[in-house]
Amino acid sequence: MKKIVSHMVIAVAVFAGTLAYYKLQARQAGLPVSPAEQQALRDALSDNSDLNGKDIKGVVTNFKKSSHNAPDVPAGAAVTVPAPINSDKNTAGQQEAGNQILSWKDVAKEHVGKLITVEGTVVQVAQGQKVWFLNFRKDCETCITGVIFESDLSQFPDTPDKLYLNKTIRMRGYVKEYRERLEIILFSPSCIYDIHDAPPQGFGRIQMDKSAIQFDDGDTISYKGIELRILGMDTPEIIHVKDGIFYDQPYGREAAALTKKLILQAKRVEYIPSWKDVYDRTLAHVFVDGKLLSILLIKAGLAYETVTRYGDETAFPDLAKQILEAARSVPTPPFEYPGNWRKKHQVKPGQPGPSSKTPASP
Repeated sequence: MKKIVSHMVIAVAVFAGTLAYYKLQARQAGLPVSPAEQQALRDALSDNSDLNGKDIKGVVTNFKKSSHNAPDVPAGAAVTVPAPINSDKNTAGQQEAGNQILSWKDVAKEHVGKLITVEGTVVQVAQGQKVWFLNFRKDCETCITGVIFESDLSQFPDTPDKLYLNKTIRMRGYVKEYRERLEIILFSPSCIYDIHDAPPQGFGRIQMDKSAIQFDDGDTISYKGIELRILGMDTPEIIHVKDGIFYDQPYGREAAALTKKLILQAKRVEYIPSWKDVYDRTLAHVFVDGKLLSILLIKAGLAYETVTRYGDETAFPDLAKQILEAARSVPTPPFEYPGNWRKKHQVKPGQPGPSSKTPASP
């Protein structure tokens, strides 16, 4: 009996020592190591009105130094927010990862999918059907060109020919290939400027009017009637009867609330659009005060990253790397991966809906 007790004491001591060591390493790394710590992070993220300059490590550290009963995070506690991505502090003359400045002559197929800044003199502005082309060389079908769609023209102060013809400009965006032609889609004036002028704030991103944003779940919003599926993350589901989702997934409302609050309290909200998915949603990365929204949700334990499942996220490799690093720094979210949850709970077209006896939540 004494040997059994002795072995039990040793086992408990080893377990306690291992746990203490693990928490010490996590504390030094500044990572949350338990659901309670993640909850403290969520509370701090949503309760602080100003996210700029705050530090997520402070939330975790303050929490660990508090009692083991996990009290509420005190008001004014330091908050962690991921480091800014593609900071606006960079001048146009600098060259960095994800912000290469190239002559239009040097842009090749190897740049497809990469975020670059292209410089050159626009020698031809051609108007096609619902689209304008800014060409650096006349009648060149394989050279890089800037593309402005008629649907975006209202954001520009004048027509592209009057604004950019015979001007030396810099345009920034992700290089795409369309019928052998290399293109950068210029969604707004923030994507292009005359080199004799100062770069626009948030160069390469589209600034959003918060009053024109409509909120849905944690990873979907609408802007001026355009549905945006936020890239990089998958948040738990909420009720969407038209899509066959009749119940909230656990943590779905929390994720939706945090997305809404982070956007509304931000001083500046921007997005970089990509193309549309099979559901006719515009895929886009969204930034709040220069920080990637998907990373904030992942850090708060309210989203899974989607890079692992969908590669480099439709040609955003630099941002995808940041998202992966964020996901690796925190534990697995405390809910089932939304894709798997949908397979179990989503009612397909033609299938009977839930009966009246079905509970309101799973």
